[in-house]
Formats: sequence, C-alpha cells, structure tokens
Amino acid sequence: MIKGRIGLQIVTSRKEYLAILLSSLLRQVILNWDIIIVYEDEDIINDHSIKCLLNRMMFEGHRVKLINVKEKGIGKLRNIALDNDDCEYGCRIDDDSWCEPDYLGRLFSVFLKEKDVGAVGGTVPFIGNELIFAPKPEKWMKVTEHGSVFDDSFLGCNCLSNEYFPADHLRSSYMYKNEVMKKVRFPEIFDKYAGFREETLPCIQLKKLGYKNFIIPSARAWHFAAPKGGCRDVWNIVGEKGKWEAEELFLKEVNK
Repeated sequence: MIKGRIGLQIVTSRKEYLAILLSSLLRQVILNWDIIIVYEDEDIINDHSIKCLLNRMMFEGHRVKLINVKEKGIGKLRNIALDNDDCEYGCRIDDDSWCEPDYLGRLFSVFLKEKDVGAVGGTVPFIGNELIFAPKPEKWMKVTEHGSVFDDSFLGCNCLSNEYFPADHLRSSYMYKNEVMKKVRFPEIFDKYAGFREETLPCIQLKKLGYKNFIIPSARAWHFAAPKGGCRDVWNIVGEKGKWEAEELFLKEVNK
C-alpha cells in the first residue's frame, strides 16, 4: 500500500466520455493520484485520444493500470478495480463525469481533518442543465431508519467552498480508504438491475461499522448522464420493474 496516494478507480465502456473525464483529471490541483481503468472493449484503450491522454498522465508522474475483463456487472467490476488498487485511498468515478480542478483536493482534505472517515463525496449536477442553487437541507443525503433514501446531490447549494457536512450516503463518485472499503466492498447483488443502489449500500454499511461519511457540496463531478453504454443498456432492459425489485432487495439489506 502506498501511503497518501489516491487510486482513481474507473469502470468504463464509453470512450468518448472517458476522454472528457481523463482531460479533467489531468488538470486536478492535487497530484498524488494514479489511475486504474477496468474495461472490456479493446477499442476503448486503443482509441487515439485515450492513448494520448494516458501517456500524458504517465509523463506527469501518474501510474496507469489497465485491466481488461470479460466479467459483467458494475458491482463486480468495481470490486476488481478496488482489489487492483495499491494506493492508501481510492476514488470511484463514473466514466461519464467531468471533475472540476479542485474536486479531488476537496475530498482528500476531509481525510486530513476528520477521524474514522468512511467516504467523502461531492455533488453530481447534470452538466447540460443550469445550476440552480438551493438552500441547505437540514440533513444532507439522508437515509431513514427503514431505508428511504433522499438525494441532494444533483443541486448546487449556497455553501462556502470549505464547508462539508455529515451524510448518510453519497451519489456516484466518492473517495474512501481502500482498506476501509474492503470491509464492505461494492455490492454485486444489484448487478442484474443495472447497479441500482450499488453506490448507496456501501455508505450505509460503513456507517453501521462506525465510520462517518461527509459531503462537500462545492466539490463537483459534473454528470453527462450518457444515454447509452455502461449500466444504461441494462437499465433499458430492466426498466421501472427492475428498479422496484432492486429497491426491495436494497431495503432487505438495510434492515438486516
């Protein structure tokens, strides 16, 4: 394990969006990160723009680990990325995201200030929409005792840049210590349901183990919400029926 270093754990199937994400990562304020990319399609890694961006990363001192897989299911693939990350910290990032330059730095700063941190995330507003600022909720990213989930991650909020708040769960992209995340791991039980709730359950399980989750509203990983590829293709098959089946499964896990 390499102390103080962050492994960016990316599962990808969309090369056009991956190129945008990699470009944003190359201009992060902090530099103590490497990247682990899990992919199935060789065309992604052989794409000219992807190869150039990965070379640029290596020239700037970041280690690049590419893992070609045949397995299916977002939970299973995220665990492959987690298991192949030798950094002290990990950060899962959706491949159709664009991270603001201070995104990683803001998340990492909380680990330096707080003890017993489970996970730290930011907000994930849709990049094609106007950012509408909402008032601060009474409690950020709440999960009720029985498993009802509230999501404040898509809105911009009137918060100072250095403000962070306790959260029950986090959406999409967030940072953690790898050894802590390995205690719960990413769930594979939702894989056939397009991964619905796959990012939520680990946060709840971390809290049950006594760890604390935090959200920084001003840390933004803008979301393209790609209409196809990734889990979207599975979602088009399972639809709303699959969503509610996954929700029932999620509630059983929360209420164990």
